[in-house]
This record gives sequence, C-alpha cells and structure tokens, in this order.
Amino acid sequence: MATSILLTPCYQLYQDLVDRIFGNSVVKIKPDDDNNVIGTLKYTAEFLCFKKNFTSRLIRLRDRYVGTRFFNDLIKTVAQVADSKNWEGAYAELVAYDVMSNDYLTDAIELNKTLPVSESFAGEMGGKETNEDGFIDEYNLYFDVKILADTVGGILKGIIDEAIKKANQDTICNILPEYPLDDDEGDYQIHRRHLMEELRDYLIANKPSNNKGKSCMSSGIIPHLSFRINWGGGINSSTGAYNPYRHAKECKHLILKRYTKKFMKNNPFFLVMVNFPWYNGKINSFIDADEVFYRSLSRRTFCEYKHLQTKMSAIESKYTGSETVFEVSNYLSGIIFIDDHSIKETQYSCHIYMNPNAKNKLKCGISYLQQIVELGDKRSTWDNLEYDNY
Repeated sequence: MATSILLTPCYQLYQDLVDRIFGNSVVKIKPDDDNNVIGTLKYTAEFLCFKKNFTSRLIRLRDRYVGTRFFNDLIKTVAQVADSKNWEGAYAELVAYDVMSNDYLTDAIELNKTLPVSESFAGEMGGKETNEDGFIDEYNLYFDVKILADTVGGILKGIIDEAIKKANQDTICNILPEYPLDDDEGDYQIHRRHLMEELRDYLIANKPSNNKGKSCMSSGIIPHLSFRINWGGGINSSTGAYNPYRHAKECKHLILKRYTKKFMKNNPFFLVMVNFPWYNGKINSFIDADEVFYRSLSRRTFCEYKHLQTKMSAIESKYTGSETVFEVSNYLSGIIFIDDHSIKETQYSCHIYMNPNAKNKLKCGISYLQQIVELGDKRSTWDNLEYDNY
C-alpha cells in the first residue's frame, strides 16, 4: 500500500486537531519541527490506531478539566506536545493524567503544584522551590512524571549530529557515545554547547589522512563520557543480550540521582515513569523484560542500602544534606510505571511498587492506586515488595 502524506506542516495539523477538541485558538501551537507524536498526523492511512487513541485521550482530559482552575495548565501541556525539544515530557504528563484519573477521584488532579523549597529535597539539590506535576488532595498524594527513556543518549545524539555538521567533515564519521546509564541528564544539558564544541574540535584535529580508522575521545567536561569514532563509515556498535537484572544494576542510582529533588518530606510522594516505544528507550516490552526491570530497579531503590550507612552525597555530589542514601530513599512512597501501548492498543499496562520502608506511607489511597492497575491490561501488577525488604 502506497504511503500518502499531507503537505500541510505537522504543527498546523496539530493546531487543527486541538481546535476541534478544545475550540478555536484555545490551544496555541507554535511553528516547529515534527516530532514522533504530531508527525503521525501527516499520514492519511497509517498510525490510525494511535491517532484515534491520542484524540480520545485529549477529549477525556478536556472533559475532566474544563471549568476547573487547572484547565490552563492542561492547555499548556497539550501545546508542549508540539515542541520538538520537549514533547516527550509533555506527552508523558498527558498519559499520566489520563491513566491516574479514575472513578475513585471526586475532583480533578491538581496540575503543576508549586510549594516552598522546604517541603521537598529541592533545597538540598540546589533548587529554590518545590514543583510537582500533580497533587491529589483527597489522598494527600503528590507525584511527578518522568519519561522512561535514555534521556542522556537523546541529548548526546543531538550533540554528535551537530558536531559532525560543524566540523565540516567530507567523509563519513560514525560516533558511538559511552556513558553511565544513571548519569543526570541535567549535567549534559547544561554543558551541551561545550560538549559539542569539544567533540567538534576533536574531529577537526584528529581526522586521519586516509579518511579511515578508529579512535576514542574521552571528554574533559563530563567524567566517564567517551566517544568511539569510526572514520570512513562501517558499523560502530556495541552488541550483547539484554538482561533486565543487569540493566537495573547498572542504573541502580538513577532514581535517586535524578529525582531526589522531587521527594516530599512530609507527604506521600510517588514517581510516575512513562514508557512509550517512540521514546529513546532501552526497553520496549520485550517479553517480560520490562516488568522484571521495573521490579528490580524499585527493589534496589527501596531496599539495597537498608543496612548501609552510605551518605547520599557519596552517590550524588550535588546533594548538600547529611542523610544517608537509605534515609533519602524512604521519602519515596512508591514508583508507578506506565507502559503506553496506544500505538497499537487501547489499553495500558501499569506496574506499581510500594516502598516497604516509606516514611510517608499512603494511608487511604491504596484502593485508588489498585484500581489504576486493575483498569490496565493483564500485564499490570501491584507489589508492596514486603518479602524483598531484608
């Protein structure tokens, strides 16, 4: 079947879609490049299931939030889906708000909740305020939404592409980055321009005379970051079987290093991780590998440091508090993993893992969370990790 593509820019097609749902110009879409979500709109006979599911999601959220004081926050998130640089996070928030809105809730989830810095560990991580993506007042539950993806890898891809272009190479150059999986993407984003210039200058200075060969560059800006460079084309890749337990071990500090600033000190707090196949991910529901990884990563986050006195500052140098890793981890009440299957299915999968050592346990919202799992497909799971807490 031949592919038919509309010539109208995707941002305009998205504007037309949200106009039909929310009303003319309620959501204002800025001109920008395509991304994986709005890019589907230009295809007339492909991605039909996804476009139907995405439209239905926007309608459900509209009906949930219209007339509430949080409607404008929803509108801003809907608009950000068209942003070529920030669409992943905005899309994840829409997924989370949709999935987490069920019949147990009397009112709409409060969006974009800002509080004093003292309410969370934001101050210990250099922040000036506490901001959470959602707050459910009737259960006193705060949550923040993150994408389950190789965010560092996505940043590095852009750096590599730009460095090659600005080095004005007249030969093919294939570059493979190597970096710790639990590095904080914020460090890479802050130093993005300098990392690009560092790599660009290396390419200019070290191009082999015969345009062929291999070399390796170690960054002087980000520790443990290096680039394997294959000059003259060919395959430049690492191979190996995927093991979810090894993956969890390799990024066992990921949750704590990246998201401690979000942990609330006096209220239940959940981290919501959204997995979507069109993100730059390490896993994509390969048999049961995703569930194994989720559980193993949660267990390591909640229980691994129970009998150790390792300081939080030992695994994250930006942390200024005196707490141990285990003490900090106790302020995370649980992790909610949402697998968005909307590309080909109408249902989602949800895996919720409760922290058996949580300081701020959820007292009256357990049935609410369990219904989120029950409304998911048969792959969904609920686990309090009671028998892993040793």
